[in-house]
Amino acid sequence: MCRRNDEGCICSTIEHIKQLQDAANEVGLPNLVPPQITGKTIPFILYDREGKLMKAFGHIGGIEPERCFQTAFFSIEEIRENCCATLTLLKPFHHQCPIDIVTDEDVCELTTLKRTASCIEVDLSCISSIQCLNSQIVQH
Repeated sequence: MCRRNDEGCICSTIEHIKQLQDAANEVGLPNLVPPQITGKTIPFILYDREGKLMKAFGHIGGIEPERCFQTAFFSIEEIRENCCATLTLLKPFHHQCPIDIVTDEDVCELTTLKRTASCIEVDLSCISSIQCLNSQIVQH
């Protein structure tokens, strides 16, 4: 159980990201969205309460060309009132080659992110910090 009285910080931030992401996808609203948000996805990384980078696996048991991968990059799909969210896993690439995010140093090898069909459910009250990335790194 990660629930605490200050759990609203990350939930509020994720809600704001979702609003910006939705606005970026609305036709006719380009002036309401910050210039670094240019696509359908606002990527971010999360850290747990121990300061460890949150990672997840995608395409577990998958076959070519969608092999299993590990990532630390996510985008928001849905957030619920109980501070739980559905996150899409973003697959990391280094110059067109897929990479697995195993160590914190692997994050620096990233050159591109691609959306996947893999999602996870996260209790955001267990998250201590979030770092947003420029949406231009995401290939659609």
